[in-house]
Amino acid sequence: MPPLVERSHRMLFARPGGRTALLRTCPGEAANRPLERLPLSVAPRGICAPAPIVGEASLTGEKADSFRGASAGGLEDDADRPNRAQSWPIVAIVAILLSMVVSAIAGFAYIEHERAHAATIATELDHVRSYRFGVTNQMESATGYAATGNTALLKTFFAASDLAGENVQAVRLLAARSTTRPHADPLTIVRQLNGLWSRSIGLSRRGARAEADALLTSPEAVEALARIRSQLARYETEARDRQAEHDRRLAFAWHLVIGIQIIGGLLSVAGLALTYRHVSRDARRRRQAMRQAEILFHMADVLQSASGQEDANAVLGATARRLLPQLSGALYLFSSARDRLVLSTAWNEHEGDATPATILASECWAVKRGKVQANLRSGDALRCEHHQGSGAAIEVPMVARGEVHGLIRFSAAGPAQDQELAEAATLISALTDAVSLALSNIALRDKLRSQALKDPLTGLYNRRYMEDSLQRFVSLSQRSGTPASVVLIDLDHFKKLNDDHGHLIGDTILRAVAETVSGTLRESDIACRYGGEELLVILPDCALADAVYKAEVIRARIETLSNVHGVRVTASLGVASSPENSNTVQDLILQADTALYEAKRGGRNCVQAAAARPNSLELSVAA
Repeated sequence: MPPLVERSHRMLFARPGGRTALLRTCPGEAANRPLERLPLSVAPRGICAPAPIVGEASLTGEKADSFRGASAGGLEDDADRPNRAQSWPIVAIVAILLSMVVSAIAGFAYIEHERAHAATIATELDHVRSYRFGVTNQMESATGYAATGNTALLKTFFAASDLAGENVQAVRLLAARSTTRPHADPLTIVRQLNGLWSRSIGLSRRGARAEADALLTSPEAVEALARIRSQLARYETEARDRQAEHDRRLAFAWHLVIGIQIIGGLLSVAGLALTYRHVSRDARRRRQAMRQAEILFHMADVLQSASGQEDANAVLGATARRLLPQLSGALYLFSSARDRLVLSTAWNEHEGDATPATILASECWAVKRGKVQANLRSGDALRCEHHQGSGAAIEVPMVARGEVHGLIRFSAAGPAQDQELAEAATLISALTDAVSLALSNIALRDKLRSQALKDPLTGLYNRRYMEDSLQRFVSLSQRSGTPASVVLIDLDHFKKLNDDHGHLIGDTILRAVAETVSGTLRESDIACRYGGEELLVILPDCALADAVYKAEVIRARIETLSNVHGVRVTASLGVASSPENSNTVQDLILQADTALYEAKRGGRNCVQAAAARPNSLELSVAA
């Protein structure tokens, strides 16, 4: 669930004033200078800023996008991606609504246009019908007047003539639009008929009714009347056809507008549903990001209370199991020589996982480049030399204060390993960034503690720590009767060795002796540098006889160093024990020092035990 060409550690935590804060720092800073303190509510955008991923060339499609997102934008890109996904449905809905409005306006304009045409045609049809009615009445009234001489028919004739004259313009328009051109203009025919009707009326008025009737029934009159009726009928048919065509267009326009509105409405509903889906998914992602941020904050808070690496390992494992339960992981830290990475802890190990105990720094691209390395199954991308098997793994270097402190390695199981790692890449980098600073702080704290408690040359505890520890064990010995012994070691002729071979050889031999002594002791024993070439070993729960035996082992091993460095190396050792020799720290050291000088006077390269106290001997005899 987020998407950095340069690595920037943005998931750094501090606790100013007792409150956890999210700090942003850049690589190479000498200290964790807080640049910005972010509230938890905006933590998802600042959860991580992962490093670029090496080896992504073999990814294609979704995998490449996911890995590229993890290496190019972090959660900032992840936050922008849902916004872009939400915006396009909204833009589509707005476009659909605009198209609906435009189509409705255009459709209604077209419908009004067609209605106007249909109304015009209907008016023209009315004019043609009126004209035909007038012509027909003229014929009938003229014929009736010729037959009966009824003057009332003359009024009808003239009224019909006026009616035909009023509608003559419509006939002209129809004649001009007609697709079938007649042999003669209909108005010319009407004028011809009007001439016949006028002559017949004149003959009828003069009493020549037979001639008038013959004129009206002549073939010329009958043919002209038939032609005008045929022309008018054709005009009406064409006008009705045009009217029917306009009606069809009008119905189609109505259906089209309604259909566009319905389809647009459905598309808008679908767009709203899609937008809701994206918004819901984004809300889920943000809730998940908030949960992950809270887990990381909690981890950082707990890590501040970690007393050492074991505590840090436990916190890291528990957090990784909560954030990435489907992935197995391992934490590697540099060895003291910084030439290899040593497994510190592992979690969620899958069956068949090949988790190496050590990784050579020279074989790991993540360490060499200081960038995320994706060892994938697909393609021929660059892989680390130490990566074994066919599984996929992501390795993220832990960088804090400009220094690589270790490596976190995540691997997946199953057929979709590459995809699982791609989806988790952002969160893996966030987790690594959070852990890096915490482990760096632990290492720094241990280093400062070591510098305060240990001798820089030999690596043994210093005199102050020796005095505190010895006081604790002697006090315990007084309360419980548990023995505690000390062995004081002094290198023989060490001043002469420095004078003859130089202080560099002297320091080398002193370090070698310290390592030899430390390698001989139990985990509970404490080796300290007492001063100069003198070392002191505290042996808790160890009686005088056992301490003498341990001192003899130490003496023999120191002597073997002569073969290594080409100079004779021996030591004299004095042993004292509490309560057998003394019940105070000062007296116990004095007894061991006295025994040491007895060993020196006895020829050196030997072990001498301190003499028992008189009251101790009396108690032994009495017992």
